[in-house]
Amino acid sequence: MSEQSNDLLPRRLVAERYNVNVRTIVRWENDPALRFPQPIEINKRQYYREAELTVFERTRRPASSAA
Repeated sequence: MSEQSNDLLPRRLVAERYNVNVRTIVRWENDPALRFPQPIEINKRQYYREAELTVFERTRRPASSAA
């Protein structure tokens, strides 16, 4: 079992991860209903914890339908 990643991803790579524009990521940050992980600012640049993004993805997945 691997330990959780503490890697930080810059906003640009987060946008690429979700195939959206960087401005979309900013909008997601500002929408409290979405509960998108908040960035960490380092030298006036925003970074996101990869582990938090993974948790966000898991909570946003639609429930699979039983066939």
